[in-house]
Amino acid sequence: MFEPSHGGQLDSINGRLVLLAGHLKDLPRGVAPASSRRPCSGMTLIEMLVVIAIVGILASLLLPATSQALERARRTVCQNNLRQTYLMVASHASDHGGLLPAAWVVHPGQPMQVIANSAFGESNPKSLHCPSDRRQFEPPLYDLSYYWNAQTLGQPLLSLHPQLHLATEKWFWHDRKSPQQVGESSTYQGQGVALWADGSTHYQYLGLSTLTNEIETLDE
Repeated sequence: MFEPSHGGQLDSINGRLVLLAGHLKDLPRGVAPASSRRPCSGMTLIEMLVVIAIVGILASLLLPATSQALERARRTVCQNNLRQTYLMVASHASDHGGLLPAAWVVHPGQPMQVIANSAFGESNPKSLHCPSDRRQFEPPLYDLSYYWNAQTLGQPLLSLHPQLHLATEKWFWHDRKSPQQVGESSTYQGQGVALWADGSTHYQYLGLSTLTNEIETLDE
């Protein structure tokens, strides 16, 4: 009898290895065999806390900058309000011999009321409300956001010094720092918007008295 040939067995094994190699080549790249895959692990509690802490730090850095940008935008609206007021007053003066509206006033808030009635034709125009003035009044009560220089009433507009303050804010609506009291007086110093007699507006240091004509307490 013939003994089995070892050469045939080797050929059979080699053939099987070639077939296996061909199947491995057909597998998509980056995909390992099922036996070598590891189960995916989820985020741990520590990793989640680290992510939350990073988000909190980023938010604390971005929120102040966003708040400042919004306040600058409101300040721009406030300055535009006073520019529009100047244009209305100048138009009124051109129709009345170059003179500003005149009236006898006693209360600090009355001069701006005179300007509103004479130049705007209404007592409560939207342009005389600062977007950062957050005081709340129930109709028909209201209070305008600006003071008008009472000494200029009835004066020729073009005769006024260009840097004379025609109007200022009643309070430091845009200054987030606490205003500083001047001695024992009722005057405070801070930054606010002012309208000059040349029609320009400026954000500058002002000395303002406490709100003497407010109807309700200032909403902090």
